[in-house]
Amino acid sequence: MALLIESEAHFSQRAQEINLGAGVPRALKQNGIATLGSLAYAFGQPGQVLDEGAFGEWAKGIADSLGDLSALKRALFESQTMVLAALRDQVSNPDSQGARRLPDAEREKRMDNLKTSLVGVIVEGPLEPSHALLELCANQYQANQLQYIKPEKCASRMHEITTGKPSTKELQLEANKLVVREHVEVSEMTIHNSLLLQEAFKRRGLAYVFSNSVSHAAYERYLQTLFMHTSREPPPGCQRCSLSQLVQADRMVFIRLIEENVKPRRKPDGTYPMDLALTAALQSYHVSFTLMPLPAKAPGKPSADQRATPNPPPAKKPRNEEPGKGKGKSKGKDAKGKSRKVATPYAILNAGGVATTPDGSPLCFDYVLGHCNRSVTDGQCVKGKHLCCVCFEPHSLKEHRKSA
Repeated sequence: MALLIESEAHFSQRAQEINLGAGVPRALKQNGIATLGSLAYAFGQPGQVLDEGAFGEWAKGIADSLGDLSALKRALFESQTMVLAALRDQVSNPDSQGARRLPDAEREKRMDNLKTSLVGVIVEGPLEPSHALLELCANQYQANQLQYIKPEKCASRMHEITTGKPSTKELQLEANKLVVREHVEVSEMTIHNSLLLQEAFKRRGLAYVFSNSVSHAAYERYLQTLFMHTSREPPPGCQRCSLSQLVQADRMVFIRLIEENVKPRRKPDGTYPMDLALTAALQSYHVSFTLMPLPAKAPGKPSADQRATPNPPPAKKPRNEEPGKGKGKSKGKDAKGKSRKVATPYAILNAGGVATTPDGSPLCFDYVLGHCNRSVTDGQCVKGKHLCCVCFEPHSLKEHRKSA
């Protein structure tokens, strides 16, 4: 309600809606009456009955026609009613003064002025703040109390339109009374890279400029100083400043401003308290400590299995390359006379047999087991001699068992 009765744009829009002549608002503005709040006290006092004769004398030179006189009387009555409602709300429910909806006409007028005043800055697309963000900054200006707005809430108008949810009605307890309020859920953006973070901070700065809380040049200087830490070369063994450190530093800056009671309103001399306070808080020890390069992560320690077997085991040879079958092992000699281990089938080992003859010559395991189909020359094939593995006679193990 407070933003409504103090908005010049809403006053002009309401004058057009009630068909008040263009000359009447112009004459009122020339006398310093440009809002509904000032019109409420221009004649009489809110809550009192209007004196028709006195009102006609007062309106001379302002409303010439009967239609303008009627519309002016209506505007005066509405302004006085709204002022009384605002005063009653401030007394009965002072806690609800921090969240007020910005009039559409006021928001459109301010955005047009913002786009016109910022030469070279395109306030469109990803840089256009959402209506919810504009209202957050406008409410801070109205309450004259600074609050921290995290980057996720600094959404763009495009994101608000595409992901916004419809408003709902909810019951709230105010001054021991149940009141039905319109609740609009503010959609948050996901910030996962430096570009999105920088755009979110820029939108918040434009919203503060929109609410007349800070100058655009001072806020841009603050952002440039903040993001300069990401391009700084870290010392040996350290890593560059991360995005989480920037967000933490930005949060600490606003905490410092709130602790120092910096107000989001322009002073009577035209200066903004936030202009100098932003850079000063960023350069303070409390905030600079959060932007220091952190140690780089050490390489991960090897697991217990990696420490036990630092090198991979050699690949096993195929079974067809082994001189025999089975999993048992016996000793023999290769072509050069060197000793080597030979895999001996369990059937030969269980029968008490061996893999070689007494002179070290290999035996053909397939012949010993009774199924060698290779060509034989001088009593042996390519696998070995065709002899018994127990008695070394020219018969298989099966025939040896029969003769035994």
